[in-house]
Amino acid sequence: MQRDNPIYARAFDQNRAQVLLIGHTAGAFAILQKFFEARGWQCSFAASAHEALVLFGHRSFHVILDTTPFQTDPSALFQLAGFDCSVFRSCAVENGCWWLPVMFQGKECFGSAAFRSKEFIARLEKIVSEVEYRTTAAV
Repeated sequence: MQRDNPIYARAFDQNRAQVLLIGHTAGAFAILQKFFEARGWQCSFAASAHEALVLFGHRSFHVILDTTPFQTDPSALFQLAGFDCSVFRSCAVENGCWWLPVMFQGKECFGSAAFRSKEFIARLEKIVSEVEYRTTAAV
């Protein structure tokens, strides 16, 4: 598949932890993609939350990060309630962005405290460790 395809994913590897990156361009996720791939995670991309739901119908994701404009309706993401995934949306601010929790391990938490970029990386590190522990313990 080509990267310019609105729903882009490499061949699915069910033995790797999965992250779904939602945004208008895959290139906007370069730093986060390197973060996850350095830890052995597999990254998939979608251009919108609705396209993400199409992908979610075919596989499960441990983490979903959404950078679509904040005015975009996040209701499609709430359909993931009950699935073991953590979902965050970014909100652009003057000098960067805030990451807003939408769901944590399948439980809705929209309205919880937001994270600045540096805090968010620390939060992702914790989530990555928890997912890796759960997936290793399940084997």
